Order: sequence, then structure tokens, then C-alpha cells
Amino acid sequence: MHQIPGLGHVWHKTMKKLFEADCAIIVGFSLADFDAMAQMQFAEVARIRKAEGRPLNVIVVDPGLATNELAKNRFRRVFHEVEFVPESHDEIDWNDY
Repeated sequence: MHQIPGLGHVWHKTMKKLFEADCAIIVGFSLADFDAMAQMQFAEVARIRKAEGRPLNVIVVDPGLATNELAKNRFRRVFHEVEFVPESHDEIDWNDY
């Protein structure tokens, strides 16, 4: 993906923001097995932050993942500590976050 014109800049900014973020809220993204590049990039951020003593707080919002253990395990493999919210994004009071 980094070779597609314009995406290198997008990935660089995304990784920088993940390094700086207090929390990452992922909505409607399954982190599918074919997203290996994304998994590697996100896992690297999670690994470095954990080593620095500031693990990334990750919240996944997707009612479809509530019972999908394979998908949940992908997120755990990449980010380690993950909170899964089984509600749809339009049912959440975002003021709580």
C-alpha cells in the first residue's frame, strides 16, 4: 500500500497519530486477514507503545464482532488489550468516550 501514490503520506500520518493517541476507537473495520500490511503497521505501534509503558487503549465498535471470536482474536493479536463494544456506532453516546 505504501507504493500507491499518496498512501505513503496517509500511512505515515496514521502511524504518527497512533503513537500520540490516548485512545483508538475502531468503528466497522474487521482487520481482515488480507489486511496484513495494516496488521503489521498497527502491531508495531502497539509493541513500541507497550515497551514504552504506555499501551494503546483500543476500543472496537461493531455489533458483528460481538460473537466472532476469529475477528476478536485478530484484534487481540495486533493490539493485545482490546475492548469490544457490541452496539452499533449510532447507538453509542459518544460523550462517554
